[in-house]
Amino acid sequence: MIFDILDGLQIRYRSLFHPPVTDSVSGEKYYKGFTGGKIKNLFLQNHKKNRFYLVLLESCKLADLKAISRMVHEKRLSFAAPEQLADYLGGEPGVVTPFGLRHDKQNKVVVCIDSEMLNYSELAFHGDESTSGLIIGAQDFMRYLDWTGNEYHVFACK
Repeated sequence: MIFDILDGLQIRYRSLFHPPVTDSVSGEKYYKGFTGGKIKNLFLQNHKKNRFYLVLLESCKLADLKAISRMVHEKRLSFAAPEQLADYLGGEPGVVTPFGLRHDKQNKVVVCIDSEMLNYSELAFHGDESTSGLIIGAQDFMRYLDWTGNEYHVFACK
């Protein structure tokens, strides 16, 4: 479980439990008063379906898939199939989380991070289930990401 990993890394976190939500817009109401970055997570694949990307950006932003494609030197990106999501991140549609990277033992998923999200002291992510969220410090999140061994890129998302 992700809590065991975070505890082992001595990373502080807070859990937030709520009724099931499968997108960042639906979950906004459960974060009233939270002043950190609320992050949405998109699991994408290239047009050949042989490379996979986890895009993390503030929930209020739209993902420019063409711009992200150029940044990672891909012709085109699209949403990955539920089977790939399950295989690489241990998730299901509506439950995409960077904490699923612990399942990507071969580090095949490249993470793309909106640079502005790192300006917050705390970040709120979808948890492992549709009924939970996880709040973690931005620097601690980067420590977790380093622990996973996955390649990552920080980009400016307009």
